[in-house]
Order: sequence, then C-alpha cells, then structure tokens
Amino acid sequence: MAQLFSDVLGAPVSVGALAQMVTEAAEATKPFLSATRFLLHEEPVVHFDETGGRATGRLHWVHSASTGLLTLINCHPKRGRAAMDDLGVIRSMTGVAVHDGWKPYRHYGVVHALCNA
Repeated sequence: MAQLFSDVLGAPVSVGALAQMVTEAAEATKPFLSATRFLLHEEPVVHFDETGGRATGRLHWVHSASTGLLTLINCHPKRGRAAMDDLGVIRSMTGVAVHDGWKPYRHYGVVHALCNA
C-alpha cells in the first residue's frame, strides 16, 4: 500500500506514515459515525444485514444498518450479538428492524420485519 501511495503522490511514503494516516482518518470519522448512529436510532425503519469478508488475513463480519439515506457499516471479528452491539443501532432504536430472520436479531426488543432474503 505504501508503494501505491508513493506512485500516486510521486514521493516516497513510509509504512509508518501510512499507518499514521489511517489512524488519523479513523479518528476523524468518529463524529460522523456518532451522528449517523444517532440518526438511525430515530428512523422508523432500519434494515440490517451481515456478510463475511477477510480482514487482517482472517474471516471477519461486515454488519450494516441502513435506510434509503443513511448507512452505517462495521467490520468485526465476530458475527453475532457482540458485533451488532458494537455497531450500536439495533439495541437503541425505537423503530422497525428489517432483517433476514437470523436468530440473533430476535434478541433485541424492537418490532421485527422480515426482508424475505
């Protein structure tokens, strides 16, 4: 990745500098993520899904909460409730949770609707 940045920027970029850029970018998104999470809590209907993917050389789970205008995505090493709790939407929302009927969604005290996936 550092080589790619070097090619694009036309100047050498060290792995350490790249790691620092990623850390700073992650910190900079925190207010946006908090605002998106808050807005999703207030939505009347939120759609949830999860899928597997590789991160840091091993299987992780990408969990999402979305509406027509808002999307919050989190990559987590676990697939179940721990990951959904870390996403921070379904446990605090007041509207309808639309999902595929996967059993861990039923743990939450919201109105459930199936997406028929």
